[in-house]
Amino acid sequence: MCGAPVQLIASGNAATYLWTPALGLSNPNIPNPIATPLVTTTYTVTATLNGCVKTRDITINVSPNPALIIVADPGTTICNGDPTLLTVYNTSGATPVSVSHSTSAAITGGNSVSCGTAVTTAINSFWRVYNLANFPAITGNFTINTVSFGVELTSGGPQNVTIRLYTQTGAAFPAGTRTQIASQVFSVPNISLGNYTATFTTPATVSNTSTVVVEVETAGAAGTRFFIGSNAALETAPTYLSASACAITTPTTTAAIGFPNMHAVLNLGGTIPGAGAIATGTFLWSPAAGLSSTTSNPVAASPMNTTTYTVVRTTVPGGCVASAQVTVTVNQRPTVTTQPASSTNCVGNTVTFTVAGTGTGLAYQWQVSPTGCGGPWTNLTNTAPYSGVNTGTLTVTPVTQLLSGYAYRAVLTGACAPIGTANISNCVILTVNPNPVVNITPAGPVCGGVAGINGTLLSAATAAPPVPGQASANSGTINVPIPDGTGVAATSNLTIAGIPANATITEIKVNMNINHTWVGDVDVNLRAPNNAILNLVGGLDGGTGGNSTDNFTNTAFSSIGGATISGAPAPRTGTLLLKHVQVLALSVTYKQLLPGQALCHRLHQQQPTANGHWPWEILWNRYRCTYKLVDHHRLHNTGRWRRTNTYLCMVATSRLIYQCNSYNTIHRRQYAKCVCCTNCTNTLYSKGNRCGNRMLY
Repeated sequence: MCGAPVQLIASGNAATYLWTPALGLSNPNIPNPIATPLVTTTYTVTATLNGCVKTRDITINVSPNPALIIVADPGTTICNGDPTLLTVYNTSGATPVSVSHSTSAAITGGNSVSCGTAVTTAINSFWRVYNLANFPAITGNFTINTVSFGVELTSGGPQNVTIRLYTQTGAAFPAGTRTQIASQVFSVPNISLGNYTATFTTPATVSNTSTVVVEVETAGAAGTRFFIGSNAALETAPTYLSASACAITTPTTTAAIGFPNMHAVLNLGGTIPGAGAIATGTFLWSPAAGLSSTTSNPVAASPMNTTTYTVVRTTVPGGCVASAQVTVTVNQRPTVTTQPASSTNCVGNTVTFTVAGTGTGLAYQWQVSPTGCGGPWTNLTNTAPYSGVNTGTLTVTPVTQLLSGYAYRAVLTGACAPIGTANISNCVILTVNPNPVVNITPAGPVCGGVAGINGTLLSAATAAPPVPGQASANSGTINVPIPDGTGVAATSNLTIAGIPANATITEIKVNMNINHTWVGDVDVNLRAPNNAILNLVGGLDGGTGGNSTDNFTNTAFSSIGGATISGAPAPRTGTLLLKHVQVLALSVTYKQLLPGQALCHRLHQQQPTANGHWPWEILWNRYRCTYKLVDHHRLHNTGRWRRTNTYLCMVATSRLIYQCNSYNTIHRRQYAKCVCCTNCTNTLYSKGNRCGNRMLY
């Protein structure tokens, strides 16, 4: 026999029967006992009738046929293309094992939730799902002896808790089919921040390829409270909760009900057959795909996809048959399956690049190379103009002229290393075409007319768009003496060249140092080749700023704005009586402007030309005011009048106009008008034809 039961039959008219030895027999005192000997055994039956005795012998030959287990080396989870060695062993004894989805057994107070009232926990079920194929330690049939769980708090008890075991088939939990394989009620005492282990009276045994579901259900008895133990440490599969009293009728992850850090400590314990000697006999493996052999032990397995292998062993001699199964889980390597495509777009548009791939635990990372497909490559982050850098679709919005020629690619990663560069997408190029420039002639404003009779002819024409770029001129150190009270500016030229004729200047930036005894009366201007003027500073703090230690040290001025220089504290670098200006650098930046943009109004609405000489004009302007206008405004609801002294200050050399106001209050209205000053030492006013150096009231 091969370990299967054998029925022994003694026939005749005897009154009694006695089988010896009794070991391995279901009943030695009947004529037809069931024999299950572990080794070859000779049984003797003694028949008795009216004092007469007769004996007969029978030998049962037992062929060894132990259960089998399959051990995978290096394991049952591999990457596509890698092998694992499958070896069949005879079982010998039992090896204790446990399975858990928790990375920490700690119980955190106040971390768990249950459905119920402040005094009674309703009927709650806490669930865990274990796919045994994902646990390499389960190499054979798993006999589940215990369920252990953490307890944050149980009170009002002891209370009855029901623990159930199921096997899961079909769709993934909580869908699919659950078949109950064990159920037992346990009396759980009052526990705080501890653990409880439930031992089944009748253990359940499942194959090492089964999916096992464990449920811990509270009693819901009045006055009892139950909070399963949990923590926020990483879990390898989710915790589920169901409670009809809270309308959670289907097991739902704790994260989905608003408690993402509630990771229950809920584990299974049991035994698997221990590995004895390597099995012998004849073998037949199935399926054959991915195996180095179907008739040997061991075999190398390298399946393309997750596969469950079955081996059937036949003993020689004896012809006894045993079988075992093992599931080899195959993680796919990251591989690009759909390539992105290059794109040509206009300035301001949105561009997307899309890649697709396969792989276990697939992740995406888009990269950019400003110099083209030859690299170097840099990982992108989700900062403007980029988004979706870790997804299959990269979005660039808005595209600018500066991005034209940039190269992009996606790098895919996953649970397994890639093979070669199969995980890297093709390089794609972004080409950005500039928007057309449309000029309307005349520029306006124009007078209206009568339709069909007269009017102004408007025409539109296009021009080539400007090219982004920057031009700079560095003078080194230039010492420019500042004329002292002459009213004539000192000048020095810087030359700018190489800017396209159709470029639009978007910034003019100057860096300079000035040491002067009184910077409030220093005017510094920069003039473009077409006489458009950029005023750097003039009459600092209304002409009152400055003293013997106020200077400009490495001060930058930009046509597109910045902090107001007036009122800013001076960089005090020492007292220097020598009056000179040190010009450090001039840069002119040009690029395509968005519709409606123009250079800052500091250029007095006249666009400068770029190429040519840029003169510096430096003037010490002691007598600043050549005109003064007196105006009067009535103060609202006061009956008082305010005189506004508006100074229209003109520097003769640069022809720039400044304004500075001062206010005084007078009690009656007085009209005055502006006249030309002949000597700015005094302020002259006139009423009618009178002139004098006095205020009028």
